[in-house]
Amino acid sequence: ILKAFEATSISPLDANIILKRFINTSPEQTSGETSGSDISASDWRKIQRVLKGEVKDETNRQARKLSQVIHRLSVQNQLYKHEN
Repeated sequence: ILKAFEATSISPLDANIILKRFINTSPEQTSGETSGSDISASDWRKIQRVLKGEVKDETNRQARKLSQVIHRLSVQNQLYKHEN
């Protein structure tokens, strides 16, 4: 983004005003929660907490299926780690 300012000769007095628009923070990240990339595949509880935070209707059939798939993959990942 800064290179774009230089390339177009746009030089705002306070570039932070414009740059703030491109910073993507979610309420979970600002409240101390870990981001999705900080969660290991083996930490099922954190994954479930993130899923519940993102899914509005937990009774939705697709949401339940997604939860089951994530849980199964997490368990399989742990089993593979213990085998090797």
